[in-house]
Amino acid sequence: MYKDIRNYVQACEVCQKRAKTKRKEPLHPIQIGRAFERIGIDLVGPLPITKQNNRYIIVATDYLTRWPEAKAVPDAGAETLAKVKEKDEDWDIHIPAVLFAYRTKRHATTGYTPFQLTYGRQAKMPIEALIPVENIDADKEITLEDSILQRAFELIDELPYQHSEARRNTEKSQKKQKVRFDMNIRKEEFEIGDKVWVQRKDLENSRSAKFEDKRIGPFIVQSKLNNRAYKLQNLEGKTLLKYYNSDRLARYYEKQNWQPVIVIDK
Repeated sequence: MYKDIRNYVQACEVCQKRAKTKRKEPLHPIQIGRAFERIGIDLVGPLPITKQNNRYIIVATDYLTRWPEAKAVPDAGAETLAKVKEKDEDWDIHIPAVLFAYRTKRHATTGYTPFQLTYGRQAKMPIEALIPVENIDADKEITLEDSILQRAFELIDELPYQHSEARRNTEKSQKKQKVRFDMNIRKEEFEIGDKVWVQRKDLENSRSAKFEDKRIGPFIVQSKLNNRAYKLQNLEGKTLLKYYNSDRLARYYEKQNWQPVIVIDK
C-alpha cells in the first residue's frame, strides 16, 4: 500500500510542476577577492506596502567584508534598480537600524564585524554617547600627528591583515559547506525516450513566485551527450533548439490508470 500511495502522489502533475528541482551538480564556491571586488545583489519582496509606498527591498552585500546596503523601493522594475544609487531619501523606517545592527555584529564566517573590515576599526555605539567609557590612556596626551599616524597604521598594516584573515576563514567555511552539500548530491541519468521537466530559469531568483509553476513540459529526451547534456523534443515531436544540462531536468512521472478492486467476503 505504501508503494501505491507514493507512486500516486509522485505522479501528481500539478505537484511536479510546482516542485523545485534539486541540484545534481557539486557545489562550486564563489572565489573571494578583495574588498568590494564582488558584490551580491538580491531583491526581497513583495512585502506589505508601507506608508512610503514601498513594497520591495534591494539588498547588496560585499562578499569579503559582508558589508550590507539596503534600499526600500516601490516596485521591482529594471528602472527602479538602476536608480537606487541616485536617490537615498526613501529608506523605510526600520532599515537603517537593521543595517547598523548587522554591520556592527561579528560575522560567524569571517570572524570580524563588517564595519571593522570596511573601516579598519570598530564602530562607536550610540550608547557610548550616553554612558561615559573610561579611557585607560586618559592621562596620555595624544597629538593630532600621533592620531593621524595611528589611523594610518590601522588602515595600511592592520586592515590588509584582517582582510586576509577574513578571506581564509571564509574559504574554510566554504570547504565545510561544500563537503556537506556534495554528500547529498544524487546524480540522475536519463535515457532516450524518457519524459522530463525543464526547470524555469526565470524564476530561480524570484521570491514572489511561490505559487507559479517552477517547471515546463513534459518533454521527451531525443539524444544525449557524454557531458550529461540532453537534446529534447516536445510531445508533438518538435525539437528544442538548445541542449539542457541534467542539472535543469527532472524526471516526469506518468499517472497510472488505477483500477478499483472489489473484494467480496463470503
